[in-house]
Amino acid sequence: VDVTNAPGQKQSLLDFGLLTSDTLKNNYTWKFVRSEKVGTATLHVFELRFQNTKEDPSRRLIWVDPVHKVVVRRQTFQQFKDNDLKMDLRFENLASAGGGVWYPSVIKVYNKQGKLGAASKQTGVRVNKGLSASAFKI
Repeated sequence: VDVTNAPGQKQSLLDFGLLTSDTLKNNYTWKFVRSEKVGTATLHVFELRFQNTKEDPSRRLIWVDPVHKVVVRRQTFQQFKDNDLKMDLRFENLASAGGGVWYPSVIKVYNKQGKLGAASKQTGVRVNKGLSASAFKI
C-alpha cells in the first residue's frame, strides 16, 4: 500500500514510544499544552499535527517523561473529527537500552471506550552496538 500521501498510516518510532528530532522536524508541527503530574512523575503534554494538514488534519497528544526522554502515552484522534478519540497507547515498564537510552518494554493499545485491544512486549533492545557493512549491501 502506497502511504505517501497518508501520513497517518505511516509507522514511525513514535509507535514504540520514541520521538526522534528528525521525526518531529520532518513530519509534525507541535505545541506545548501543559505539565501533568502522574504518580510521582511530572510529564509534559504536547499536541502534534502533521505538517501536511490537507492530507491528514488529525492530531495527537503525547505525554513525555522528561527524565527518561520517552513518550509514555499517545492519544490519536479521528482524522476529520478533532475531538473524537481513535486510540490511546500506553507505553509502560521503562527499560534501559544502554548508552542512556530508555524505551518502554510494554505497549498497550486501548480503543476509544478504554478497552484494551492489544499489548506487546519488547526485550533485549540495544542501541549503538554497530552493524556490519555487509548488512547494507544490495
